[in-house]
Amino acid sequence: MLLKKKLPLMIVILVSLPMILLSIIIYNYSSQRLINSSETNLEQIASVDSNNLKDIIQNQYRETELTAERKDIINILKERAEDYNSNISNLPSAKSAKNDLTEKIDKFKNLQYCYIIDLHGNIISATDNRWDNVNVSDRQYFKNAISGKENVSDVLKAKIDGKLMVAFAVPVYDNSNIIGVCADIMSMDYFQNVISSVKIGTTGYAYIIDSEGDIISHPDKSKIGTRIGSNFIKKLVQNSDSNKAIDKNIMIDNSGNVSNFIGVRKIEGTNWIFVVSQNVDEINDIAKNELYIIVFITIIITFNAIMIGIHMASSITNPIDEIIFTMEKAAKGDMYIRCTYESKNEIGQLAHNFNSMINKLNNSYEELSEVYEELSATEEELREQYNQLVKSTGKVEQLAYYDMLTGIPNRSNFVIKLEETLKDIKESSCSGAILFVDLDDFKKVNDSLGHEAGDLLLKAISERFNEIIDNNDFISRFGGDEFVILRKQINGKDEIEELAKVLLNIFNSFFCLDNKQVFISASIGISVFPKDGIVGSSILKNADTAMYRAKERGKNNYQFYDEEMSYDIIKYMTFERVLRNGLRDNEFYIDYQPQVELKTGKIVGVEALLRLKSGEMGFVSPVDFIPVAEKTGLILPIGDWIIRETFKQKIHWNNKGYDFLRIAINISAVQINQTDFLIKMKNFIEEYKIKPNEIEIEITESILMKSLDTNVSILKELRNMGIKTSLDDFGTGFSSLNYLRVIPIDTLKIDKSFIDDICINENQQAIVDSIIVMAHKMGIKVVAEGIETKEQLNILKEKDCDMIQGYIFSKPVASRTIEKLLNRQ
Repeated sequence: MLLKKKLPLMIVILVSLPMILLSIIIYNYSSQRLINSSETNLEQIASVDSNNLKDIIQNQYRETELTAERKDIINILKERAEDYNSNISNLPSAKSAKNDLTEKIDKFKNLQYCYIIDLHGNIISATDNRWDNVNVSDRQYFKNAISGKENVSDVLKAKIDGKLMVAFAVPVYDNSNIIGVCADIMSMDYFQNVISSVKIGTTGYAYIIDSEGDIISHPDKSKIGTRIGSNFIKKLVQNSDSNKAIDKNIMIDNSGNVSNFIGVRKIEGTNWIFVVSQNVDEINDIAKNELYIIVFITIIITFNAIMIGIHMASSITNPIDEIIFTMEKAAKGDMYIRCTYESKNEIGQLAHNFNSMINKLNNSYEELSEVYEELSATEEELREQYNQLVKSTGKVEQLAYYDMLTGIPNRSNFVIKLEETLKDIKESSCSGAILFVDLDDFKKVNDSLGHEAGDLLLKAISERFNEIIDNNDFISRFGGDEFVILRKQINGKDEIEELAKVLLNIFNSFFCLDNKQVFISASIGISVFPKDGIVGSSILKNADTAMYRAKERGKNNYQFYDEEMSYDIIKYMTFERVLRNGLRDNEFYIDYQPQVELKTGKIVGVEALLRLKSGEMGFVSPVDFIPVAEKTGLILPIGDWIIRETFKQKIHWNNKGYDFLRIAINISAVQINQTDFLIKMKNFIEEYKIKPNEIEIEITESILMKSLDTNVSILKELRNMGIKTSLDDFGTGFSSLNYLRVIPIDTLKIDKSFIDDICINENQQAIVDSIIVMAHKMGIKVVAEGIETKEQLNILKEKDCDMIQGYIFSKPVASRTIEKLLNRQ
């Protein structure tokens, strides 16, 4: 088939087939979606409205029970039981009972009558006088109640006016004896109104049937009292267990000429069944309308596709025919023919390329000659490159095994040499050692003088190392600012110590970098093999571990590896794992220690104290895990968690009326030095809508003094936000009275170490007295920590201390215990 015919046909097929398929898919999808939506809606309506009816019935049960427990109801029935022949209508208890029933009718508009029945079935008091002395002993609800069963009756016709009603009957007890029955009568008109209010589309409705299948409530009142005609619902009723609620999913009832969705629910506490129904055709009509629209659109698109296909076929095939004609001429040897079709589209480009090809064929011989000459020249270049490659093999080896900056062996070279040495030692039973050298604070050189100066320093250090090592040593730059020295054979520990001292002495004099004198130190870790390992990786790891121990002990020293170091690392890693698991598994919790105002003896604040009960380690002391949290950075998410939890607790206490209570939160140096610390605090306050003056941030002297100017600026920002600040452990760090002039703090906490001996040490008393007097003159509140005895408490009262915190009042306890303490005061 020619392209002129094939192209329009293909376009029509490609357009119409997807549209037809799409129409089918959309119709099926829409139909199923609407059906599912309708089923869900019916399920919800059946569930909600049946539960609503159940609640109405249960609430009425409760009201009837409450009426049966009233004292005047019991009294009138007791008097009736004592003398059935007497007229009790004029007794005070009868009048009181009548008034109670009347008030109940006024209160609950859904009730029609209320009355009290004696043991013989005679109504002795009712809201409607027509019921007085009417006998209802033949009613099943009365029989059930007399036997001790609270019950709701089937639908009954009232004996007085013949209206349909439902009775809620409850036995009345005098101690354990039944002395009568209390009954509330609800008109079926009330349930008729509930049913009539259920709207489901345009065809849907709800109704109620009893256990016999008779309709007792229906939007169409003419159907009330008739038996249900649907075989589907009849089967549900016949198969239902009277002691078990019917709870069917929505199903289709095809028993009549019309298909309906049917939902059925048994109303708990009754023999009634709640039914909802909706016509299936109402749902499918929407999907059919969508199908008609899509079919119409498909016809329009198909017609347009035919017209577009014919036009496109002509615009493509006409110029192709011209190109074919031109190519046939060229194939017969006419190299001067040219295609005359011009256009900017792809076919025009094809015609242009064809003309260019004909032109190039005329000059092909000259071009082939030039290519041959170029290939000859390329062959010579390749020969020259091959010769250079052979010469560069030695340079590649140099790059692979030697450090480009210092020229000494690199890490790869060292690992090979170490493996060879270990193999030789294994055969000779000798000992060797590794010295792991790491420069102290090398980063400061790069940051202050630049990386070029840092490179010059590394080259100078490697040169000094090379001057002191002998043929028994092998030195390498392990990476960055780390050097490793291998001594293949040693005669004892003294020999390695001597080498380590010589290495450290290198750093006693300055290094000259671009006419600048630079001083730097180093820390050295030493591992001896085979004592500290027989595998290269473990020996290096142990030397690295010893080097970190040297840094922990002040830097500029050397340390030999021992097993305790590995234990410390394992312990550190264990604590880190426990902290991470604690965050993940919610193993952290907060205790609160009260802060008591000495003048009033009342709790005015609490300090939030972090605790950890690990599933792996049990209770872990903050003294152990806080340093690890700060070193690993985990203190940041833990700190955020503490703030969130304390803010939640503060909101809880405010809601319970403890809004006067201030919460103090400890902040670490890692947290306060974060650039976003102040932003976080603002966000937390806005998120939880906490009043800033209800929060107090506690920092220690050591945190404050690390970066005094910066931290004072942060404290000022906190004060501007309204957050109070407390200086913890005052007197134990680098405290100076001069600093208190510039530090914006609200509270000063005297450390427990000053309190312990205050009763027997006059100097301690004098110090505490001076701190309190000085703080008060500066407008700063004083809290004494660690108060454990009455003697300490009395001295602090004499010194006019503001608040105390300690075991004499309470240890740190859970929030609920704090509430108990607050309730006692």
